[in-house]
Parts: sequence; structure tokens; C-alpha cells
Amino acid sequence: MVAAVLAVAALAQDSVAELPRPVAGHPVLDVRLGVDDRTGGHPVVCIKGSPLRAWSVEACGTGQGILHDGEGIDMAHFRGRFAPVTFTRGRLDGEFALGAGLAEIQAGRDEPGFRLGRAEDGAVEAAGPEVSASLAGRVWLDTTGRTYLTADFTAGAAYIQGAPNVLGQGEATVPFAGFSAGLGF
Repeated sequence: MVAAVLAVAALAQDSVAELPRPVAGHPVLDVRLGVDDRTGGHPVVCIKGSPLRAWSVEACGTGQGILHDGEGIDMAHFRGRFAPVTFTRGRLDGEFALGAGLAEIQAGRDEPGFRLGRAEDGAVEAAGPEVSASLAGRVWLDTTGRTYLTADFTAGAAYIQGAPNVLGQGEATVPFAGFSAGLGF
């Protein structure tokens, strides 16, 4: 009996209590900065909220009209994401996600609202549906798993009927790719 008690005590000295990752048990919110092939040189800001482990909503753009009034081509994305493939290895997490939502492309100052459908000659913005695929990874920074560094690579295409008029060339199908990194909890 004494040997059993000593063995349990010896094992207990090596044990570590771990709190679940964020309060919800999964990443909840991250803010990232990055680059996009359609942003005209301005950095992209992405905000992703995850109400459930596999489901999230995300908005990415340069903040044209809010953070800056710069001219040039700009593309913003507003999408829902579903991550059918996830993995966890110690302090590392990763996911492959599929997304669908709305994209807006503009050439000039941002105007309120979204212009869906065809655009007139000289239009400065147009919007349409998009689909995307993403690879994302996280490194948890503390042993309690409350904060993390994250990186995300996303590529996809939007079908924006007015894109040829806004851009002055090209097709209604607008491919895009971007990379961003930041912090989350």
C-alpha cells in the first residue's frame, strides 16, 4: 500500500495542469497584416472571428476610405470559412479551409455599399461572389494557450461582372492571392 502511494506521489510531481486553449477551447479572434496581389501597395488588414472550431468569418482589405484615402486598385474580401481539415501537435495548430463570400474591387475612392452586377463605363467599384482556399498555422505563445502567432495563405477567384469596366481591362473572373500574419487569442 505504501509503495502504491509513493508511486502515485512520484507521478504527480511530473504532471502539469493545462488550461484549455482560449475560453471557447479553440482560436476565437485574430488580427493579421499582410499583402495581396490586388492592393496597390497598401498593407492588407484581416480580422477573423471563429464562433466554432471549424467555422469562421473573415474580412480582409486595406481599409480604403477608413484607414487611408489612397488611389489605385484595391480589393476587399468578406467571407465565411469552413475548415474540414485541422491538426494539433503540441503548441502548433494548422488548418486547411474553404471560403465563400463577397469580394469588391475598386479603382479610386471607396463609395458606400456594394455595386453588384454590371458596371457602367468609368465605374470605380464593383462586387461579386468569391470562393477561396486557405492554409493557416498557429504557434501558441504561452503554456496556458491563450495567445498565438498566426500566418495565413489564401488564394481564390471572384466573379465580378463589373471588373472589366472598373479595371479598364480583363475578364469578370478575378483571381487573387494573399499572405498575412498576426496575433490572436
